[in-house]
Amino acid sequence: MSKHVVSLSSGFVDEISQAIKIDLSLKNEPTLDFKVIYDDDRRIYKIKVQESELFYVLKIRGIRVVKQQDHDLSDLQKEYDLLKNAWISAQNLTEKYSMSKPIKLWLEQKAMLLSGCEGKNLNDYFNQSIFKWSYANTDLKKRIYNCGYWLGNYHLLATKTGAVGEVIETRKSHLQRMLKVLKRKKNHKLKSKNIESMTNYFNQLVAQDESNMGNIGQIHGNFAYRNVLSNDSLTNLVDFEDARIDYVGYDIGQFIAEIILKSQFPWIRGLSKSLIKEFNRGYEKHLKLQPNLVEAYIGYHLLVHLYEHCSRKTPNFPKSLIHQYRINYLSKQIRKWIK
Repeated sequence: MSKHVVSLSSGFVDEISQAIKIDLSLKNEPTLDFKVIYDDDRRIYKIKVQESELFYVLKIRGIRVVKQQDHDLSDLQKEYDLLKNAWISAQNLTEKYSMSKPIKLWLEQKAMLLSGCEGKNLNDYFNQSIFKWSYANTDLKKRIYNCGYWLGNYHLLATKTGAVGEVIETRKSHLQRMLKVLKRKKNHKLKSKNIESMTNYFNQLVAQDESNMGNIGQIHGNFAYRNVLSNDSLTNLVDFEDARIDYVGYDIGQFIAEIILKSQFPWIRGLSKSLIKEFNRGYEKHLKLQPNLVEAYIGYHLLVHLYEHCSRKTPNFPKSLIHQYRINYLSKQIRKWIK
């Protein structure tokens, strides 16, 4: 039996209950509690299995569509297939490193069911102790090390050596699109020559590794603090909606760029180097980093952060001050990256 939920038909709730029953190898139907935890472009439910610590996540596309592809059932099938491929690799991860497991897909409902994961959201953990990291950061470094360890282990299991030119060409086209928008914006600190240099430097870094691009395969595609769940003993990854075949440098560069962004405040700015070192150290327990390609993607993702901040509607005062502070900080980091 399950508590009835608004917007989910009783028949669909019964199907969800049956899928969970099979996954847990239960004799009787589980009693489930549904709670909406996200309601924007997609609706996400947390489904608690009563009288246990277990829970599941139900994601439904098309509630408030932002991406046109969210209407495409073949795209949803592709996403689910990528999740299953990711799970195949993740099952062989070192103990205490895992991910949310895909349970079932309902194409007609544009919905998929995933297992829930233990751990505290790393983004929340970092933000809630923002004043602590300048003097007590041992546990934070350990969690960042574990992120690198998880990613290196996953890439080792999920990648193949090879080179796919269209992957880099796609990234270059995205870079150009963002730069064109930034040329029209006036709320950042980049000059025209900085914007033009972004393309040149990205291309140079990529070209230096063209003879040994290697390490291409399944990536997480959104490897960021907000998608890491961790505690003292485990590290789990969630949100594989952007998983795809790409260069592993994409994941690495994204996480390092986020470390740099998260170190924006003066009292923890010096921490970024040691966190990056810990992340790299964890990663290289499994795979050797490709410095030029990683550096190219660090710059790419710094630009993504700047592009997103500059494209958002400016918030009201006093949040507008923090918003502009981040834009100025990111502009400075991109200029440093070019040099």
